[in-house]
Amino acid sequence: MKKTLFALFLLMSAGCGFHLRATHSAAPALTAITIAADETVDPVVLDALRQQFLRRGIALNSDVWRLKIDEHYRQRIEAAIGGQRDHQVSEVDIVDGYRAQLWSGGKLLAEMPIAHRASVVYSSAEYSGSSAEEEKAHQNLAKMNAESVLRFIDASMKQQQLPQ
Repeated sequence: MKKTLFALFLLMSAGCGFHLRATHSAAPALTAITIAADETVDPVVLDALRQQFLRRGIALNSDVWRLKIDEHYRQRIEAAIGGQRDHQVSEVDIVDGYRAQLWSGGKLLAEMPIAHRASVVYSSAEYSGSSAEEEKAHQNLAKMNAESVLRFIDASMKQQQLPQ
């Protein structure tokens, strides 16, 4: 009997939409934006941003909304080195980041540092890690940062309650 009541409760609570209540006050959908970047920004970063916007159906030619990307940095940090006589292992942390600013009508609405980190392991006993693998990590970090920018824009628009 308790199991039946519990199952019925779960079914009813899932059906009521209580768990979806935060989606009812979603920010207005962004339909177009212009990306501006300074000379420090890697073309891989700009390409990842363009792809994310286009995948989401956002045009890249807005007179109202502007995303400014600057202060791009790439870091390569030797995180760990160790091993035994004939087996050496090193781990490299790769960090990609930049500052994102959301502008509307010539006014700065919000800004946020965006950064993600990945690790590449190099091992002397077995082939593991390469410069191509590091470049692939940079590309993946650019995609993750672009997804973070979209969440930043959504949150900023929701906070400001701005029209599209």
